Amino acid sequence: VLAGTGHDGEARLYIGEADVLRDRLRSHANKKDFWTWFVAFTAADENLNKALVRYLEARLLMLARTANQWTVENTAAPNEPPLSEADRADAEWFLDEMLVIYPILGIDAF
Repeated sequence: VLAGTGHDGEARLYIGEADVLRDRLRSHANKKDFWTWFVAFTAADENLNKALVRYLEARLLMLARTANQWTVENTAAPNEPPLSEADRADAEWFLDEMLVIYPILGIDAF
């Protein structure tokens, strides 16, 4: 998540995923001027595969748009990838943990 304030003073965020975070941040630094900080999540045991990360991205976008608290800068809305029941449960557990941490960091967009 990239977070910051737009020229209009409104809280804004961009929700995305990256294979190489440094490269993605560098790209966003050149294209998006609202963000002043970011929050990235990872798993120490590498249990977050691409499908789970895309699922989390889609769920966060849906939650942010439904809550309508912050302006969401994403133009695309990815679909949730198909996951097994076990993978979906793991992803939802991880999402629940993220949703506890975001408000502590000042992101009440969800």
